[in-house]
Order: sequence, then structure tokens, then C-alpha cells
Amino acid sequence: MNPFPDVGTLSGGISDGHPITLAIAAAPPGRDGAAAGRRSAPACQDRGVLPDALHVLTTIRATRVFADRPVPRDLVAALADTARWTGSARNRQPWRFVPVTDPDLRRALAGLGRYALPLAVAPVALVLLSDAEAGHDTEFDLGRVCQTLVVAAHFAGLGSCPVSLYPEANAVEAAALVGHAHPWRAHHALALGWPGQRPRGRSAIPTGRKDLSEVFVEP
Repeated sequence: MNPFPDVGTLSGGISDGHPITLAIAAAPPGRDGAAAGRRSAPACQDRGVLPDALHVLTTIRATRVFADRPVPRDLVAALADTARWTGSARNRQPWRFVPVTDPDLRRALAGLGRYALPLAVAPVALVLLSDAEAGHDTEFDLGRVCQTLVVAAHFAGLGSCPVSLYPEANAVEAAALVGHAHPWRAHHALALGWPGQRPRGRSAIPTGRKDLSEVFVEP
């Protein structure tokens, strides 16, 4: 059974323990791929310049409003199964993924980060644990695996919002809340759910992206 019902065949199967293919679908309904706001749309949104797969990546946005609809456990597990293939320094794989659906626990986690409220309103808070003794590359590796989860969720039709849990004492407390002691820390978590209706009005968060000429600087 395909755990990504809105995507078609996201994975073509397993060969020698490795995923084979990744079929790219159109952006999920309700996602506006345009980069509106003060900045011009990125050049890579010109479908004549880059393949459709790269265009899809430019449509991913953080979701902070979620529908009142549960996310199947098997779908969350499929996202984690995809993300675990993310590369890491020396292949340490210094992460664990803990799905939290209990509302009280999600609210407790949301209280451990200044901008972590999406964890309380999303049907799933996926806590990303990192091994504090795995080396200096660990947090970079966590960023890589988090982005894999964000992209996989997008392909599955889910919205997501990464959040940070800090200071360090909060990361320790968050890990303890989901049953993990030292050396595990929960510096990051991902709010997951089906996108809800966006409220009307102007976002307090700047939209759009900087022009390519500002960020792609040749020597």
C-alpha cells in the first residue's frame, strides 16, 4: 500500500536496502508556489529553466494552520523511513524521531520554544532528537534530516513547520518529556498535519525570497 496517497508512486521499491525512485507530483492543493511580497520570484520558478522537480522545491512553505484531521501513524513512519537515508558526517546518523499526538504533551513541548506554538496546534509533533556526544557536525546533520522530512511531507500533501526548542535546558527537558535521557537532546521538532485554511490578512513574517543576484555571489 502506498503511504503517500496523493503522490502516486513516491517510491518504486527497495533494492539492496536502498530506495529506488522518487516520483515528483504537483504541489498539493492550497499551496501557493508564488513568492509574493517584497522580493521578486526566484528565477528557478521559470519552468523553462529548470525541471519540474526543482520547481516543486520552490513551492514549499512553512504551514502554521492545520486542519482538524489526524495523520495516519503509517504515514508519519513512512516520512521517518525516508528521512533516515539522509547523509550525515561519518554516517553517524545522530538522530531519533519521536511522534507525539497527545495534546497535553504537544502543548508542553510548545512551551519550550519561543516560536514553537505550531507544535500545539498540529495533530503531530515530530520531535527530532540529537546525540549530544556525536560530534560538532550533529546540528548540521539535524538540519539536513529535518529538510528531508519537510520535503517528504510536502510530497505527501502534508504541511510542516520546523521549530527550535531552547535554551539548552529546554532541549534536555523536551527530550525527557518524550522518554529520552542523556545524551539525547531535542533542539528541534516538526509540526505536521494537513494544511488548514489560511487566515485572511497580511502575514507578520516577511514573504518572498531575496533575488538570486544577492545570494549567488561569484568570486
